[in-house]
Amino acid sequence: MPTYSVPKPTSPPSLVQSRPNIGFVIAPSLYRGVTLLEIIALVSVVGVVSGIAFTMSTGSPTVVTAARSLASHVVAERTHAIVRSQPSMCIQPRSGQATLRSWPSRGLMFTPDGLPRTCDGGGVANSTILLEHGGRQAAVIISSLGRVRWELR
Repeated sequence: MPTYSVPKPTSPPSLVQSRPNIGFVIAPSLYRGVTLLEIIALVSVVGVVSGIAFTMSTGSPTVVTAARSLASHVVAERTHAIVRSQPSMCIQPRSGQATLRSWPSRGLMFTPDGLPRTCDGGGVANSTILLEHGGRQAAVIISSLGRVRWELR
C-alpha cells in the first residue's frame, strides 16, 4: 500500500519575518513613517543647498565688499563733519577691485549739519554711485538728507 506523506503545516509569513535581518525586530507600524534622523538630515541638506544658491545669487563678494566699504567711508566723513562742526573734505573715489561706473560730477562733501553738497559748495547732492565687478552691480545711494545705503542691482 502506498504511503502518503502529509505536509507539515506552515505558518503564514509575517511582516516581521519578511524584513531583512538587521539584528533586531522592527514593529510594522513604525516602519511606515520617517524617523527624526531622516527629517534632520533632509533639513540640513536643504539648508546647505539653499545657502549655496543664495550666495551665488546675491552678487560678487568683491562688489558687495566695495559697496560696503564705500558706504562706510561716506558715513564716516559725514560723522566727522558733524562732530567737528565744519565741512568735510571733498570725498574722492578710492581705487579698488570693483570698477567705479558713476561718481558725482562735481564731487561730494558734507556740511556741519550732515547734509551732502557738491564740492564746489552748491546744490544738494542726491547721488547714486555705481560699482561693477564680474557683471554684477552695486549702488551706494546718498539721499538729500545725508542717509547712506547700498544695494545690489
